[in-house]
Amino acid sequence: MAQHISLRVPWHDSGWKGVVCRSPKENQACLRLKNIYQNRDVALEEDLSSCKLTELDCLDHLPCLREGGSFMCPDKLSITVEHPYTKYYIETHGHLKPTKEIMPPYSYPARPFRWTMKNRLMRLGEYTGIEDLALEKGIEYHPEYEPDMKTKTWVQDGRNQRAIFDTFFQDVRPDESLCVFYAKQAPFVEDSRRVVIGIGHVKAVNPSVKYDSDNPRGMTSYTWETMIQHSIRDTMEDGFLLPYDQLTAYAEKNSEFDMGSATVFAAEDFFDEFSYASEHISYDAVIDVILQCLNVLEIVKECGISGNWNQCIQWLNQQLSAVWEDRGAFPGLGAMLAAFGVPSGVVMARELKNQSENSEELWKLLDRAMAEPEQYLSDFCCRQINKTIKSTWKNLPKTRKTLFQIMSRIYLSIDQAETIFRQELRHDKGIMVTDRQIMENPYLLYERTRNQAEELRISIKKVDTAFFPPKHIKNQYPIMPPSKIESENDPRRVRALAVSILENNALSGNTVMPVNNLVMQINKLPIEPSCPVNGDMIGGMNDFFTDEIVTGKDAAGKNYYKLVRYKEIGQAIKSQVNKRINSPNRHVVDVDWRERVDRVFGAFNPEDKDEEAAREEKPQPLRFWRNPDYRC
Repeated sequence: MAQHISLRVPWHDSGWKGVVCRSPKENQACLRLKNIYQNRDVALEEDLSSCKLTELDCLDHLPCLREGGSFMCPDKLSITVEHPYTKYYIETHGHLKPTKEIMPPYSYPARPFRWTMKNRLMRLGEYTGIEDLALEKGIEYHPEYEPDMKTKTWVQDGRNQRAIFDTFFQDVRPDESLCVFYAKQAPFVEDSRRVVIGIGHVKAVNPSVKYDSDNPRGMTSYTWETMIQHSIRDTMEDGFLLPYDQLTAYAEKNSEFDMGSATVFAAEDFFDEFSYASEHISYDAVIDVILQCLNVLEIVKECGISGNWNQCIQWLNQQLSAVWEDRGAFPGLGAMLAAFGVPSGVVMARELKNQSENSEELWKLLDRAMAEPEQYLSDFCCRQINKTIKSTWKNLPKTRKTLFQIMSRIYLSIDQAETIFRQELRHDKGIMVTDRQIMENPYLLYERTRNQAEELRISIKKVDTAFFPPKHIKNQYPIMPPSKIESENDPRRVRALAVSILENNALSGNTVMPVNNLVMQINKLPIEPSCPVNGDMIGGMNDFFTDEIVTGKDAAGKNYYKLVRYKEIGQAIKSQVNKRINSPNRHVVDVDWRERVDRVFGAFNPEDKDEEAAREEKPQPLRFWRNPDYRC
């Protein structure tokens, strides 16, 4: 199965095509990248604005190149890199010399920062080390190779670096793996989310270069950049860039046009997968990007922007089918194995999937691998299947195994899988739901975790994707009752979607929503398949909604929905306010508020009726302080 990757690029005002920006000093978005912010020479770039990179002899002074600022350049480029520690840690790094790097045409210098961090991997708010990542991913990491240095941030020894890079790119396959380019900031939207720039195939993986050295016995080190050649071209035959410049020009001429509606964002569910410069991205994240791209390209066509967009749409649909085929029905198996107690569950899941062709065979194979791991697994995984793991799996109750399989259908992080599957952790986090309840309604995984810490929230998108796969996967890997979702407008799905809409609405300060508005928003959700509902259907589900949503009538007598937790919060606030209002020790403030208003705003023409009305209106709410009988 191909591993897809995300690649971060700095914003460029000329399409990353191998020229310096047209107006470097106006390009503030690229300053979101630390390396550019700290090392950029704006005066130099202004002097070189719009120059072709191949005509310059100062490429080493353009920090955006090592950040991917020329990933669409059709020409080969060459830069010289110096190890940043040679001047500060002479004993360990002083022998490393400036080294030439070649950037092939249409290539990106991929640097998987997260994988090379020693102690910056966050899990449930705690720091974890590179050793944990090595165990999870199957990296042959040797801590004894690392030099004794004051700085502890990055892996330094070349042997460990090589092992990390080899593991990171081992499943990145030419013509199969997709590369999704994104920017941390773009100038046309005020949004903190990552902006997807384009998508194409990996065409070649050129390994990172070992630093030149004048000491053959000294520590080796690599430049970190693995040059990824990609397939995106102006012909749009195998990938494309989104036409944000043309859309921006369209928006300038059409004030009602919302650029946000035509922008593809990396979903917050997958934030970490679009961070750290270069990272693995899950099948679910790629599916989400493709679906957004399909929607945006329809908008691009409506705007009349030139381009072979029908070809791009056809290409995206082909990639969507291929990604679903690789994703299969059980993308969460690795995380669930880790939650069960196999630290390298992700590696084990990959080994099992490579040996199985269908779900029935997969689960039988897992049973056999747990009993006789040496017959089915690598030595690396075999060492983790001890007697306790074997016995626990063999004697696991049927309900627990069923839950294990159901949760394996959802793309989960290890933290999420551990917290939900391990009952003691689930209850410790206040997630009040039983194994049986999860099996009967998988959408509870969203509803009951949505107010947890960010790393534990299982999004509705993840659950919905798992239980509405394409038809061929649904037929090949059928979901059995009670977990089977019977229809697109199954009450379990409708309630969860309604909750998600009400939660998003509350973020804007609106804690109630008219029924008609809620129905319209559910029908407009960009999900596949859509969820067709109407007011009568929603009304018939009210009894099922009561765990999460309450109904009411507004002042005009119209029905509305409100989250139960906001009703409870409102009742608590009302109770406290009434206690204070009804207190016998209320303060009485005797102030002439009109006189105070006039004192602050100064004299005015008494014949100015509008000003007089305004002056009289302002004190009205303040006068309530003078009335001890006033009640809310």
